[in-house]
Amino acid sequence: MLTLLSRGQVETECGGTLEVAFSAVGQRVRMMILQGDLTNAGAILDSFQSAVEEQRVMQLLPNIRAVRCRIALYRGDMDAVREWLEQAPDEDKEFITMERYRYLTKVRCYLALGENLKALALLEKLGEYAERCYRTYIRMEAGVLGAIVRQRLGTEWEPMLTAALDEAGSYRFVRFISELGPAVLPLLKAQSRDGPWFRQVLDETRQMARRYPRYLLPGVAREDFSSTALEILRLQSEGFTATQIAGRLGMKPDTVRYHIKENYRKLEVGGRAEAIAAARGLGLI
Repeated sequence: MLTLLSRGQVETECGGTLEVAFSAVGQRVRMMILQGDLTNAGAILDSFQSAVEEQRVMQLLPNIRAVRCRIALYRGDMDAVREWLEQAPDEDKEFITMERYRYLTKVRCYLALGENLKALALLEKLGEYAERCYRTYIRMEAGVLGAIVRQRLGTEWEPMLTAALDEAGSYRFVRFISELGPAVLPLLKAQSRDGPWFRQVLDETRQMARRYPRYLLPGVAREDFSSTALEILRLQSEGFTATQIAGRLGMKPDTVRYHIKENYRKLEVGGRAEAIAAARGLGLI
């Protein structure tokens, strides 16, 4: 699949149609993200942006920056996310239908920042646009994102998710759901569904949740962790066991285990590997 996408990108770039090449680049970046390779995803985008700037196809730059923001969300780089939001289109001033990709990126940013009411307001506009203009894919994506927002706000979300999944299942779409990873996984687990398509969605969503355990989940601040808790996380990342950490820090093993358990709870993870990945993504270690 990646070979075909690479070939398509090269052919279109050589033909001078960077607008068409952007679609292939976007798919390659998406595949890299799904495989957990954010470094190469960024490198592909860097190379393409250089070609865009060289040929002065400046109309592509806003969406390229939006893709960068999505990569930053997977990295947990909230400084980059906030910086992108400062120059993102303002849906409250004017809703521009051609900005739908950037609006959907903004929804993800709002989710990651815990700004659920802003996410809901923007999704309502996207949903209305999708209905009026028969944008099926946008309607399904907005439906899944809307269910996540409503679940976080404590309002009814099941009917919205059910409708989106019913429609996605009819087209056998998987990745626009699974790429949401830990943000959508609890909602999917609550579904009383079965069958090959849904099992694939669930399996791929679980894989994404393992790769990006904090993706689109409200951020955890460094202030939530004591210096001892952060040092324990750091030592865990270097491969030390609880007993070894206790020896290095002059603590009782049970005290270290208590800190480890609290770190896992705050990071909302189930084990050491996920905790280390989440802590690194949040810049805690």
